[in-house]
Amino acid sequence: MIPQITERLNEPDNIEIIRDQLAAIIKLEMDNQYDLAVADDDPVMDDYQCAVLIQNDEPLSAGGDRDLFPCVNVVYDKSDADNAGSASVNKSKQTATFYIDCYQSGNTSGIFAGRNAALKAMKLARCIRKILDSDAYTYLKLRGIVGGVQIIKQDVGSVAMTESAGKVVLDRLTVNVSYDCDAPVQDGEMMEIMPVVISDENGQVVG
Repeated sequence: MIPQITERLNEPDNIEIIRDQLAAIIKLEMDNQYDLAVADDDPVMDDYQCAVLIQNDEPLSAGGDRDLFPCVNVVYDKSDADNAGSASVNKSKQTATFYIDCYQSGNTSGIFAGRNAALKAMKLARCIRKILDSDAYTYLKLRGIVGGVQIIKQDVGSVAMTESAGKVVLDRLTVNVSYDCDAPVQDGEMMEIMPVVISDENGQVVG
């Protein structure tokens, strides 16, 4: 038997484009929030200067000897076929689930370090929730591929779940994105794919 597929399969799937777009949007808008905080001389401006990671399975170690807190890890979890309202299965319509994991450190080793980390993690998650809920990102700038974005759950992890107990807290946003996995990618008026440079070392968005 000879191969039936004659073209290379080296282009990213739409789900990969959506994942990277989510990270690029968070990076762009959080960088801007930091600039606004600096302009306002906000004493806690550093709470808005976050590292953004993509699909990192060890985010707490991503910085090596450097402190990456606060940091956000964008993780693709799964896709399910969207068969609602149709008698036949349309394989191209999918609902993807992403985790937007917001990590923050209390920056102290005192008895209130966990509380401080939790409050900061919740503030970071709040910013990202408002970014994704804004009208500007209804379709993540990928109209034609993305049909909608919905934050369906928010969980705050106890400090016992993290590697640095008492200092780091995770606030997880679970995000569902409805999309067409077969829709063509056409950068233009209806679709603006944001450029993103990802470190091969730790998955950090660096540009």
